[in-house]
Amino acid sequence: MPQTHNNDLCPIRRRGKRTLTPAMLKARDELLDVPPDYPDKYAVLNTIRALPRSFPLTRSARGLLERMIEKTRPESWELLSTPFIYAHNATLMSWTGLSLTALRRAVRELAEAGMIVPCDGRNGQRGRRWQGQDGMSQVGFSLASLRYRWPDLQAQLEIGRRQRAEVAFLRDAIADLNEQVRVAAELQGDEAIARKPHVLCACGVVRT
Repeated sequence: MPQTHNNDLCPIRRRGKRTLTPAMLKARDELLDVPPDYPDKYAVLNTIRALPRSFPLTRSARGLLERMIEKTRPESWELLSTPFIYAHNATLMSWTGLSLTALRRAVRELAEAGMIVPCDGRNGQRGRRWQGQDGMSQVGFSLASLRYRWPDLQAQLEIGRRQRAEVAFLRDAIADLNEQVRVAAELQGDEAIARKPHVLCACGVVRT
């Protein structure tokens, strides 16, 4: 007898197939709401690629998401269309070079993060359609969830831009201070210090 969803803290198991957690159920249910935006395929792809390392996705999950987006048709991201991927595990593995275990882990990570919504058939297979009670049902992965993540992705992208600007500023500041050390050493006639590379530590101590 299938388990019912009585507690948001307890995941639902679908006859031994994929375990649906509250986060995955939330991502699935929000597809019924109007998304905040409809970014095009290449805007989404470029944003995913430019996300800072601090963004909470592993390299495998991010790589899988990029490949999925790349394989969608540009017109599927337009209004009234749905970006969707039909693919078997073997296909996804060939796209990414991941092992089956790593692939399943990456898929679950993306689903938990609300980046994709897995749509499984009755027999657990993907990459094909199956006849359901309401007619033909899509089986695969919906990427429409990225429309709902778009504001957060843009905010993370801005964080990444600020971080890169801060790093560039610090590098320039360190280079300027190292140059000041070199000039001061030359004025004092200390050729050994003047010719030696210097590294300015965060504490302000110059190491040679």
